[in-house]
Amino acid sequence: MRVRALALVVALAAIACVCTVARAQQVVIDPAANLTHMTMSMGIASYGISNISADTGPYVVDTDEVVGVARINGMMAYNASLPAAQNLSAYAASLQLNAVVDIAAQGGALQYWLQDVIEFNTSNMTYYYTDNVWNVTTPTANVSNATLIGGGAVLLSSTRALNGTWQNQTFYASASNLTLPLAYPETLIPVIALARNGTYPMVRMGYIQNGSYFFYDNVTIAAPGGAASMLVTPYQKTPAIDQANASYYDAELVFGGPSNQTMADFEYINATLWLGYAGDNGIEPFPYLATFGSDTGETAQGISVRQGSGSAALGTGTLDYNATIVLAGVPAELAGVQPVGNESVTAPSTTNSTAHNAAQPTPWPWYLAVALAFVVAVAAALHVVAGRHRARKRHA
Repeated sequence: MRVRALALVVALAAIACVCTVARAQQVVIDPAANLTHMTMSMGIASYGISNISADTGPYVVDTDEVVGVARINGMMAYNASLPAAQNLSAYAASLQLNAVVDIAAQGGALQYWLQDVIEFNTSNMTYYYTDNVWNVTTPTANVSNATLIGGGAVLLSSTRALNGTWQNQTFYASASNLTLPLAYPETLIPVIALARNGTYPMVRMGYIQNGSYFFYDNVTIAAPGGAASMLVTPYQKTPAIDQANASYYDAELVFGGPSNQTMADFEYINATLWLGYAGDNGIEPFPYLATFGSDTGETAQGISVRQGSGSAALGTGTLDYNATIVLAGVPAELAGVQPVGNESVTAPSTTNSTAHNAAQPTPWPWYLAVALAFVVAVAAALHVVAGRHRARKRHA
């Protein structure tokens, strides 16, 4: 009887332990609680939670392709304070497709922040594509020409450190050589896809046009054997990049300033946004989205984001940071488009690209594994004790 009572007590304690850590797994990040900027990038972003203000309904997306659809009927941005010394027009703005790639490399896990950016001049009605890759594995991580191999170059930028001070950090940058006319209504579909270059993971930056993929930059990450995926999860933050103002495993399609942590002030905008990923059934929409991005340093103002018909509707106004956008279906522009993520690419070839200064399922939490191991160990020990007790009774 004593053994049975002891077994019951220990089992209940173990169950309580498992329940406690299981509840801890549900404590998700809250992007809206850390809005320290006067302005943020504005558009749509997936943080892995269904309600930004209530912080509920966590979900995880693990994918090798992220795609955005922007239907722009008209816009005008003007900020007289944009630095002309950096060759930035007062009428400049950007639309950024941002995501985080998680790499299980042989030497340890690596994280890189990816940006496929459309740079606009809303005065002369032109745009072009540019991309950045940042190392966010540690707060002071850098990149080099040996670790990131593509058609661009490694540049130096100032970023906010963990203590709020500024520090220099290298990043990779490239851009398409094509400057294109902006004719309203304009539909733009930026895409980031992961591939393999031999044993190395590769990031492909590009866009979809008339149902076909076009990649202007292929960036090989020199991390041999590393399984790579773009991850959206509410259970952890990325290790670096602007931690003082929050950095998340999220996916974003957001408007902001042209580069270098600048702001775009929108005097007028009429557009819709849609954000999706390569899932089990092809390209699928992210289920729930916030109206602001947190990872990028470029910001915007003068934009309202509200629920549209299966997409986010953007207009001129004030942003509601607590709103939740629910997407439905796949835009007509993506009908019949098959994801190309995880293809094998034989070489890091890049077309029409030049250097330009621009801006897995969630791993099972370690504490649940520890709790399960504890329960198994306790059960095994009790089994041994009970066996000895039975043996003593037989001997008696």
